Amino acid sequence: MMGAVMRFGFVAVMVAGLAGCAGSEMHATVMERSGDVHVFEADRPDHDYKFYIKNVADIGFDGDNAADRKVLIDKYLAGECRSTKIVQETYLSLGKWATESPKGQWIVRVRCER
Repeated sequence: MMGAVMRFGFVAVMVAGLAGCAGSEMHATVMERSGDVHVFEADRPDHDYKFYIKNVADIGFDGDNAADRKVLIDKYLAGECRSTKIVQETYLSLGKWATESPKGQWIVRVRCER
C-alpha cells in the first residue's frame, strides 16, 4: 500500500512540474529540440520570423490552440522582441496520428515589435 502511495506522489509531483514548465521559455526550447517547433528568419518583407509548430498536445499546451501558439512564440522571442504580432497562420495537414486524430503543423509568420 505504501508503495502505491509513493508512486502516486511521484507521479503527482512530475505532473505538477511539467505543468509548471508549459508556456515557459524552457518549454519552448524543449519543443524546438524535440522537433515540434522550428523557427526560421523571414522569407518575405511582411514578417521577421516564420514558425513551424506541430499540432501536438502536451500538458498545458495544445498546438491547435491559437492562444497557446501565441504564448509559445512570445516566450521564444522574449529576448528579441518587446511584443509580437502574428501576420499570418496557415495549417498544413500531414495525415493522422496513431490515435487517428488529424496530424499537421501550423506555419505562423510573426512580426517582431522592437
